[in-house]
Amino acid sequence: MVLILLLLSTLLSACGGSPKIINEASSQPTANQIESQAQPSSSQPTNTQPSTTTRTPSPMPSATAIPLPPSGDWAITADTASLIENLYEMKLSKVGDVVDIAWSPDGKNLAVLGPAGILMLDGETLEINGEFQVSGRNSYVSFSANNQLLVATNAITYQTQIWNLADGSSKMISNTGHLSAISPDGKILAAVEDIQQYSADGYPGPIQVFLRLFDVQSGKMIRDSVSSYTISDWVSFFPDTIGLYFSPDGKTVQTVNALGDVRSWNINSGQLINTSVNPYTRERLSSGFCQADHTTGNSFAVMCEIAYMDPPCIENTPGCEPTAKGRYEVGLWDANRLQRKRNLVIKDETAYLDVALVPENDVIILFTLESLEYWNATAGKMDKSVPTNQTISNWFKSSMCSTCRKPITAVKPGTNGEVIAISHEGKVILWNSADQTEMTRAILDLRQVTSASMGTLNNQPVLAVGLSDGSVMMVNPASGDILQTIEAAHEGKVGNVALGADGNTLITTGAGSAKWWRLDSVEPFHVEAFDHRSDFLANPFAGVLAMSQETFDQKNTLLDSRLMLVDFYTGKSRPIMDSWIAHLSISLDGNWLATERLDKVSLWNFNTLEWIRDFELPANNTYITAIALNPDSSALAVAQTNTISVMDVNTNTIITQVTAEATINQIAFDPSGCLLAAGDNNGNLYLIDAKNRKLLSNWAAHAGRINNLSFSQDGRLLMSQAEDGSVRLWGQAGASALPTGELLSLACKASSPPLTSTPVTPTATPTPVTPTPTPTQVAYYRPLALSDPMLTGNDVLQLQKRLVQLGYTQIGIPDGIFGPKTDQAVRQYQQDNGLVIDGIVGPLTWKQLFGE
Repeated sequence: MVLILLLLSTLLSACGGSPKIINEASSQPTANQIESQAQPSSSQPTNTQPSTTTRTPSPMPSATAIPLPPSGDWAITADTASLIENLYEMKLSKVGDVVDIAWSPDGKNLAVLGPAGILMLDGETLEINGEFQVSGRNSYVSFSANNQLLVATNAITYQTQIWNLADGSSKMISNTGHLSAISPDGKILAAVEDIQQYSADGYPGPIQVFLRLFDVQSGKMIRDSVSSYTISDWVSFFPDTIGLYFSPDGKTVQTVNALGDVRSWNINSGQLINTSVNPYTRERLSSGFCQADHTTGNSFAVMCEIAYMDPPCIENTPGCEPTAKGRYEVGLWDANRLQRKRNLVIKDETAYLDVALVPENDVIILFTLESLEYWNATAGKMDKSVPTNQTISNWFKSSMCSTCRKPITAVKPGTNGEVIAISHEGKVILWNSADQTEMTRAILDLRQVTSASMGTLNNQPVLAVGLSDGSVMMVNPASGDILQTIEAAHEGKVGNVALGADGNTLITTGAGSAKWWRLDSVEPFHVEAFDHRSDFLANPFAGVLAMSQETFDQKNTLLDSRLMLVDFYTGKSRPIMDSWIAHLSISLDGNWLATERLDKVSLWNFNTLEWIRDFELPANNTYITAIALNPDSSALAVAQTNTISVMDVNTNTIITQVTAEATINQIAFDPSGCLLAAGDNNGNLYLIDAKNRKLLSNWAAHAGRINNLSFSQDGRLLMSQAEDGSVRLWGQAGASALPTGELLSLACKASSPPLTSTPVTPTATPTPVTPTPTPTQVAYYRPLALSDPMLTGNDVLQLQKRLVQLGYTQIGIPDGIFGPKTDQAVRQYQQDNGLVIDGIVGPLTWKQLFGE
């Protein structure tokens, strides 16, 4: 039986093909389309909940049919900021890309976790039993042993969200750790964090393991303990804790790291009881990496893949010619005490991709490319090998690359290991290994909003929305109607969309190209090359578009980078700046351009590309994450990590400064220049009164980084789009149904537009930045390497900028994300400088980079 939970819209093609525009004003949702609707909602910013919608067109109310709001003004202002509501939301997928699944201990429910939320599926039919809104991009999901609590942990922000399944209430506990677990009685949350210590000269020291215990009811930390250990120089990865297990009586908890070390802790005192160190994963002649099953019970399983030399000698030992070999060691551990019940040593050529434990009988299941092997841990032998079907086999085979995501597995409790849930690329299968059949299947709608733009169509507010499947939708936010869909506008996700002030011109980017469309045409009328790492900034009111354009060779080495200035409505090129730019801002009138490169902000005359001045920014060991000019360019807003500074462009003095809860990713002035909106990496929105220099309000708007932020031309609406796959519209109740008002006139300015009396030498290109021969030493505090999920942070950004300075420009634009291009640049640098070529930026590579 195949159960389709979330049908893809029949208006969208699966992938590829020629673009097609569909008029959807009269389309009706089918009864089966339970999750793929554009969803308007109405709630306060502090409690944004999506609601079901219909695509049946509704009459548009006239301006006179809607009375003025209680504030007497429809615009978002300092006086009306407290009245802002969530007017509309489009969130097609309730879960997004699946990152984890977990069974409830009674086997009645399967939790499916993604960046957009958690779906609770029925354990028999995989029908949806419930939905849970997440407050961030969580990494793990689990249940309490009593089936009463659901837990999700964010491995980046160290926040843990807990839901009471009886009443649906939830709470957030901060500063927990990257991995957590609930005690069997549901009263204590245990969380763990691993921190690498370093010596004064930058060499790695001990690794500290912090165990933190929290009272679930109050959310308060009750104990905080730490244990330290050292690793040899032969360990090429950071040994994170990968497993956390309570004993059935809740008196102890055991942690397992990626080296296979197991530590036992006392819950009452919080102190470390003892440690079992795996000697085979950490030396030159025997190294390895481990993974753990997250099943709770009397036991837990740890599988280590070990590479070793046979015989154990180095190459220059007289008479010794060692051969590199491999084996798997699978340990069955007692959850009640620090004791390994059994250790399976497997030396055949089989590649094992995952491990699972059947708690009822201590059977260990090992997953291969084409079968499931059931091992009797007590007898130390394999009982049976069960072939999977072609679908599951293909899933595992498609994951055999360094950046590919492997299928996620979970054994259903109470089935003796015969029923297994397997999730991959939006599909969830219940597999019965006893009769080798697929019991049922759920197909999840993975479409996410990846870009959005606000504009006007037929004198009404409209949203242009780009999706992860390459399609573009035109949406009426007042009714929720999908007005048009451009199918297969791009292959893969749509990275940017921009809607013209004429209501007919649309620009989209994706899959290596930027395309210009007329909304009444089937094909784009203009196409330009565009790299997905490039910057993109549109100003439809001034009729201009700025986008960086990179050229790479076959080895992905950056050959050329330039900033293209393009006519928004025709696609014709304007002057070009032959320089790589990280962040851009164009004034509303189109006269001024601000650029940021390597933490230096410069101001230019947009029409002549004459350099005006550079800005001195506070040196606070941060990096620039966003810039914005106010409408007349008399003020410049700069976000440096979590600090927003608004400066007078003529005097370089700071007018106001606001500190946010997390790194700011987007900032935008309203057309009047009186308000500044900002969005951070945790999904919070901030409204700043630029005139009176104060923070007006902030609220949790999304469950992830804000990627797009803009005001409507009349200042009545604020649009936000985030990595949780949603776009939301904010304003006073009823504002989205009004006809679009005129472009707001300038009401607030810092002083005067940029003064150009300072003697300068005009130049058509930015002044090149010469790499510093002896850069300021940047603190090193963790190893950096390509991983899944990819590492992010200030240290990654500094690494990328330094590599670009040294000529390793295949990275493209430094963005603070350690991706495949950064990995290539690191390996090339290591090769050029006689270092070990492993792609890992450890203390030696870091010291060489910043010591040159």
